[in-house]
Amino acid sequence: ASLEAVSFSKADAYIGNVAVATYIIKEKYLSNLKIINKIPNMTTDVSIAVDKDNVVLYSIMEKTLLSISQEERQVIIDKWYQESRMDTKTTTNNISFTEEEETWIKNHPVLRYSEVDWTPLSTIENGKMVGLLNEYLRVLSEQTGIEFKYVPSSSWPNVLENFKNKKIDIVPGIGDNEYESSLGLASQTFAKFPFVLVTKTSEAFINDINEIEKENRVIAVPKYWTSYNYLVSQKPNIKIIETKDVFEALELVRKGKAYAFLGHMAVAMHYVGTYYPHELHIAGKIAFEFHHKFLIQEEDSTLLHIVNKVFENMSEQQHFDIANKWLRVEVKEAGDYTLFYQIFSLLILFILASFYWNRKLASEIKERMQIEESLKKSESQMRMLINNIPMHVIVTTYQGQILLANPRSLKDYGFKEEELYKINILEFYDNPQERDEMIAELKAKGKVEEKVMSFLRPDGLYYMMLSILPINYNNQDVLLTIGMDITERLKMEEALLEAKNSAELANKAKSEFLANMSHEIRTPMNSIMGFTELLNEQITQPKLKSYVQTIRNSSSTLLTLINDILDLSKIEAGKLKINKAATDIYSLSNEISSIFMLSVKNKGLDLVVDVADGIPHSLLIDEIRLRQILLNLIGNAVKFTQYGFIKLSIRAFNVDEHQSKLDLEFAIKDSGLGIPSDQLEKIFNEFEQTDGQDSRQFGGTGLGLSISKRLCEMMDGKISVESKEGEGSTFRVHLYGIDISSLMQEKESQNVSQLDVRTIEFKPAKVLVVDDIADNRKLIINNFEDTNISVITACDGLEAIKIYKAEQPDLIIMDIRMPNMDGYEAAREIKKISNVPIVALTASVMQDENEI
Repeated sequence: ASLEAVSFSKADAYIGNVAVATYIIKEKYLSNLKIINKIPNMTTDVSIAVDKDNVVLYSIMEKTLLSISQEERQVIIDKWYQESRMDTKTTTNNISFTEEEETWIKNHPVLRYSEVDWTPLSTIENGKMVGLLNEYLRVLSEQTGIEFKYVPSSSWPNVLENFKNKKIDIVPGIGDNEYESSLGLASQTFAKFPFVLVTKTSEAFINDINEIEKENRVIAVPKYWTSYNYLVSQKPNIKIIETKDVFEALELVRKGKAYAFLGHMAVAMHYVGTYYPHELHIAGKIAFEFHHKFLIQEEDSTLLHIVNKVFENMSEQQHFDIANKWLRVEVKEAGDYTLFYQIFSLLILFILASFYWNRKLASEIKERMQIEESLKKSESQMRMLINNIPMHVIVTTYQGQILLANPRSLKDYGFKEEELYKINILEFYDNPQERDEMIAELKAKGKVEEKVMSFLRPDGLYYMMLSILPINYNNQDVLLTIGMDITERLKMEEALLEAKNSAELANKAKSEFLANMSHEIRTPMNSIMGFTELLNEQITQPKLKSYVQTIRNSSSTLLTLINDILDLSKIEAGKLKINKAATDIYSLSNEISSIFMLSVKNKGLDLVVDVADGIPHSLLIDEIRLRQILLNLIGNAVKFTQYGFIKLSIRAFNVDEHQSKLDLEFAIKDSGLGIPSDQLEKIFNEFEQTDGQDSRQFGGTGLGLSISKRLCEMMDGKISVESKEGEGSTFRVHLYGIDISSLMQEKESQNVSQLDVRTIEFKPAKVLVVDDIADNRKLIINNFEDTNISVITACDGLEAIKIYKAEQPDLIIMDIRMPNMDGYEAAREIKKISNVPIVALTASVMQDENEI
């Protein structure tokens, strides 16, 4: 504490044991202290005390001490106290590295590092680092032969970012910061320094930082420095002024805007001693030390052992010599030449005074000439920059008269330099309203920033981005106008926008074309499938029966393909909507199970449906689209599974009873072929199928999974897949934030899929069938052939209205798209005179044709 008091100017000198003083100066890095003299006739006797009653021990100690020779005594003294300083290069012992360490060093001859200006710890000069930290790199280089290459960084966060991105291998100056240490491996501490407080020299010394907090004083500190983090985390009640660097912080202290600066002792000593020796002083230290360590990449654990081994091999003398070299503050030695110095000072005083003014005058003249030369050079460089910059640079009066224009402006506007004074820039604004708005903004704000204006030039209309700033030119307040020609860029943006709109229109037209074409495709499909069913009921021969079955299967496959294309078209055209209704998950799972039961049984597979208990029976969800997704996924599982099982699991998560919401997961697991890992990412793309899939064996269009993914996203969910080739696949559908409905789903009295239409008996009635396709009319007539229903037909809306008025049918089955009058208009006319039920029968799928 006594030596620290002298170091921090709390005391003028220290008198004490030379060995103790030497040790503490080294240990505490008090490199601004120096032993300057010995006090005559004053020494310290060191003895060993023993129990006075232990005569035998006393005798042994006495004889042992007397047996130590003078040479041995000197060796002991030299070991612990040396007045002479040895150079670090000569005191480093050779280190024995392991074979692994030697190999690592051989394979890494050059290591990259980075630091920022942190004088005197690190100073960047001409692309290289010097300072205390560099001395430790030098020792490492001498011991290992590794060359250390400096990589520039703009700031300390940039240093850490470069380390994270593997652009550098080590950082030689981190502390105990938890975040910094987490980035890699931290070496053992190789140097430590306390943090000190710097105040004006007129301020008293500070014994405790808490005094600043009690007196409500302000500390200036660079943001994100270790001292800043210390204050924020450990002393949150102390007021802080954040600065960008040490200079700004010390300036605030010097000007009295802050009471103190808190920082690294070495940095504080350097800046105060160099720039503020008479205005600021170190007023005290705090109970916090900065432990310097190397930061090493996590994978380079061998390098960590090498670095630690070198540091462990360094002596205290080496550490002190490094600190003394960069932290030394010169203190003159005292002597017995006081009178000589006084006389000598008087003799040279007159000599100094005689040439002082001449020296000062010469210095001022030289400095002025240097400034003038520098100004000329800067002006020349600026002129060259303005003349070659590919933008318009024009200086005008506040009234618009042109005073100066660069060559680019002269060329584009056809100006002649000698006639500039006749030209007013306001004449070139194309739009008077834009010009007036610009003048108003200039008056209100004093400047204009990046404003797009239209200008008339000799070769046409151009668009310029202008910035206008007030400057002083030839002792006159004027305006500097900088303009960038953005005409081509605006044309390009306009062309891109037009291309984008064209692409969107083309995409929309494509989707609508596909959807509209579906009407033309589904119409004959309706006849094919309908008449095939009628034919199947009338044929009894097995061979012919098999032919009909082939037609039925092919028609069903073709219809599935058409429906997939239609769904995709509706999604892309934005026509497909999600309609939520009360849905019973248990009923839905049973329905899906019954649909696949026969196909699973025919392949000898097991179908397991596992619905977790506790899922509400009524959830607001689009049952049609959910059924479509599950049918698609389970259908794929059945298709690609030859042996084993298929399992549908349904679970609820994140049940929020207060908000009446939950999340659902549907997992479809199979023991089938599986999907190669390199194809998992593209399996949900349109028209994608697994490479190597036999399309003749398995069929499919590659649209099912893509549509399922789109439907999941439209229902605020997602779909994922886990698979290993040869071991099966698991598809998961997650639906989030599903509302729990207070209304139960209406139960159907009878499963439609189990209904035998042959058991239905119709009472006598008359049905009007309206369709412009004769085959469709014929199909419906044949379906009612063996019933009590009489069927009358019409080929368009106009004929339908006439027949209705004449026949008064009990039911109307009407197509939508028809010539002369479509189904919409016909239905409206009929509804004006009757409430007869009208059933729409159409192959169209566009949104505006879903309802009458």
